[in-house]
Amino acid sequence: VQIKRLLLSEMVSRVCKNVIRARLREKMAEIKLPSVQAYRDVVLKCLNLTFGCKQRSLDYWTSVRLTSMKGQLMDKFEDSLEERELDCSFDLRQNLDIRHTFWRLLSMSSIHLSAKAQKEFHRQPTEFEFVGPDLEDLSVRVKHMNIIDLNTAIVCGLEASEKYGAEYDRLFALAESKFKSSLASLPNCSESFYHWGRLLHDKAKRSDRVELYWEAEDRYRNSLEIQPRAEVKCHLGMCLYDMGCLLLRLALQSAAAIRKDVSMSSSDPTIPDASAMSPPRPSGPTKTLSPHHSHAMTDSGGDSNRDFLDYVADSLMAYQRAMHYNPNVIEHIMSQSRMVVRGLTEQRLQDSGGKYRSRGADQFMKARSPPLSPKETSLFDMLAFGT
Repeated sequence: VQIKRLLLSEMVSRVCKNVIRARLREKMAEIKLPSVQAYRDVVLKCLNLTFGCKQRSLDYWTSVRLTSMKGQLMDKFEDSLEERELDCSFDLRQNLDIRHTFWRLLSMSSIHLSAKAQKEFHRQPTEFEFVGPDLEDLSVRVKHMNIIDLNTAIVCGLEASEKYGAEYDRLFALAESKFKSSLASLPNCSESFYHWGRLLHDKAKRSDRVELYWEAEDRYRNSLEIQPRAEVKCHLGMCLYDMGCLLLRLALQSAAAIRKDVSMSSSDPTIPDASAMSPPRPSGPTKTLSPHHSHAMTDSGGDSNRDFLDYVADSLMAYQRAMHYNPNVIEHIMSQSRMVVRGLTEQRLQDSGGKYRSRGADQFMKARSPPLSPKETSLFDMLAFGT
């Protein structure tokens, strides 16, 4: 329901923007004079018609005429309204977030209102009428090509990769803001999503934060949805591989914590040191694969109290997706998994392994389509059963 309200609010704000621009063009053709006041009057009239509290505003939101909100909304976004919303007695404002619609309209149309007017409207959006002093300025919104913002973001990202500490954080924030600006100008830019994913991937490796890997994965996927490319698939596979390695390190740390709680007197720990683990980086081109997405990972963000079996299950899901996008990582995954399973087995956690078989294994088998390849079956047996 909330998503529907948000989508409807976004559609209405775009219709309002188009209406205002159409009215301004009509006024320009009518008066043919550089008179600012005439255009200010047009904007105020449109704002009061859309967000006002008088009867004409109610008629504008309930009527189904072509010049009403419902008529223009259906003309621009076909099938955007349900049958009950098309009823002449239904006020469409009940099904949208009027505040969100207002702020989106201001951001898209470059209408500048006074701070007091904005505050009053936010406090009472259904009982407000705009007057002349509320409108401070009308500016021109110019759309630029995104190439400048994109190249600036890429350069900032490359410079950030050579920095540390506060300087890295500053360059990272600058690069991310430029990526957002680039996508605001061209939302379907595959390159912007791809390089943004690489930026997040680099930060995730620096900070060992699983949520950053998730964000990087989403950016890579956005890039692939717009333009499938082998290069993006390869980096997405490597991102998922790195995420799986991080989750296995967290599993080892969790297993070590379990053993410490169980027996404080153990003097010969055999679990590998997580900080010393440095998995090899896969390289080389990836094969072209059919789209496949299995997002069954549970929520994780480095919680030290989390059961190590959950980490192992999540790492298995990350590895499974990594192999889909970049089959070259399979050998590295096999090697990494053997070391982990050996450490877990030597710690006599077979009972917990049985517990894992009832949870993580079922998750993996249900999410996997098409069926497992022989190598994937071997990997699954090692992680799930310790063989």
